[in-house]
Amino acid sequence: MRIFVFLLLAIALQSLASYSYGQKTVSGTVTDEEGLPLPGVTIVVKGTTHGTTTDAEGNYFLDNVTDDARLVFSFIGMVSQEIEVGAQTIINIVMEVDRYGIEEVVVVGYGTKKKVNLTGAVSVADKELIERRPVGNVQQALQGLVPNLLISSTVAGGEPGSDMSMSIRGLTSFAELDAESAPWAEESGRSAPYVLVDGIPMGINDIDPNDIESVSVLKDAASTSIYGARAAYGVILVTTKKGQRGANVNYSANLAWSSPTIWPEIEQGIKWAHALNDAIVNAGGAPFYDADALNRLAQNLVEPGSAPGVLPRADGLDWDILNTGTKGVANDDLTSLIVNRWAPRMKHNLSVSGGNETVNYYVSMGYYDEQGLMKFGNESYSRYNMDAKISSKVNPWMQLSLLSKYKHGYEDFPWNQHFGREWFMNWVGKLKPGTPAKYPGTDIWTKQTRVEEWKNIRQNVMNNQLVVSPRIILEPVKGWVTNIELNYRTNLTDDTRFVKQYPWVMPSGEIAYEPQSQASTEYRTDLEKDTYLSPNIYSTYTTTFGSHNLSVM
Repeated sequence: MRIFVFLLLAIALQSLASYSYGQKTVSGTVTDEEGLPLPGVTIVVKGTTHGTTTDAEGNYFLDNVTDDARLVFSFIGMVSQEIEVGAQTIINIVMEVDRYGIEEVVVVGYGTKKKVNLTGAVSVADKELIERRPVGNVQQALQGLVPNLLISSTVAGGEPGSDMSMSIRGLTSFAELDAESAPWAEESGRSAPYVLVDGIPMGINDIDPNDIESVSVLKDAASTSIYGARAAYGVILVTTKKGQRGANVNYSANLAWSSPTIWPEIEQGIKWAHALNDAIVNAGGAPFYDADALNRLAQNLVEPGSAPGVLPRADGLDWDILNTGTKGVANDDLTSLIVNRWAPRMKHNLSVSGGNETVNYYVSMGYYDEQGLMKFGNESYSRYNMDAKISSKVNPWMQLSLLSKYKHGYEDFPWNQHFGREWFMNWVGKLKPGTPAKYPGTDIWTKQTRVEEWKNIRQNVMNNQLVVSPRIILEPVKGWVTNIELNYRTNLTDDTRFVKQYPWVMPSGEIAYEPQSQASTEYRTDLEKDTYLSPNIYSTYTTTFGSHNLSVM
């Protein structure tokens, strides 16, 4: 018994010794860039709740710190820093102002301003709310976050990877009204705001939402004084993340499902057939469904497939059924066969950042994949993003930086030669309940369903975008800052559309094809390259004398 107690005591002492080994007290002083002490700075051991704050002189003392711990220094309006303790017992920190992270400072045009000094209408999206939203693109992240920024679906609806329309303060151009007559037309001419990402004109969905540091929305016509006529409908300024002191590795993943917000419920039973008959008779025509058709429909409603869903035409060359399935009397529950009520999408992002007093870096890679709602449309969208920034303080008055972005997008969709790809979802809603799914005795889908067409008439779009921007910041005199930038962006788009023959079955059982001849098939590739090159030089001087502030650009 004594031996057992002795062993327990030895194990307890050994555990206590192991726990105590390497623990120490770390102290230091935290100051700002001008050397003034910062009271109230929070210092926390990363991954724990163990921490302290600086006193009125900026000093701090933190005990029970191990050599492998990392201390996180944070203060409102300052760039947070993460320091590895190692063998250090005294760690002094100089904190820098976070010019884009505090609420009182807003990115406007070629610089920043305190929000209280703004005379124009400017809103800032909450960064934390953006980060918490499990969304696929930036437009989805901004919905409902910025007052007067209206983001809504277009005719593309829930198409995977589709952009939405944006406007500030609603309809601002008669071009919007003209577009209603041709809803598949290009977005050009509509009252969309001008979008800049890190000062470079880009599509707002060309970047990964995880890379966003801040979003400012300039709402009034004062924006045109900076960006000209392009900013007549407002400006959205997106600033992406940059490196901070210490080293950080972040990974995020999201798996979600999309579903139709509204899906019309089609009248079941035999009522819809009588409704179609009443409509055509009122228009002066003959009923679509005679007594025999109504009898066959009644049989199929009791026992699906017990009666022919469609009959041959009198000439025997085709079936007696109209384009949208009218005259069909099947009971195949076509919508459930064609449409998924849920479609998966997933997103991954990995970022590495860090830095010290002279150099900081940020590298991020993202992947997004979204599938469509059609079971046989095989529509999909995928996107790869890369964002890289490096900045170096060469000397006290010069800073060099380089930012680069890359996006690869791929779209695969059914396509129609006359109406484009937005048409096929609209078509599903037009199919009549009695439309037969497949030809009698075969596994070939009827022409009315368009399934065989979707498989063989396609559009594939591949887009590659590269952005490179070397930048120099000069401050030879305190308060006088000169920015020199060269912004380069290139877009290469490969749009391929093809029309192959697809099968259908004649009443005789013979398999025929649409288009009828191979000469009517089609393969077309459009290559488009768009290059943007813009050198910018701008200089600002800011000074304070007494209770007055002076800023000149």
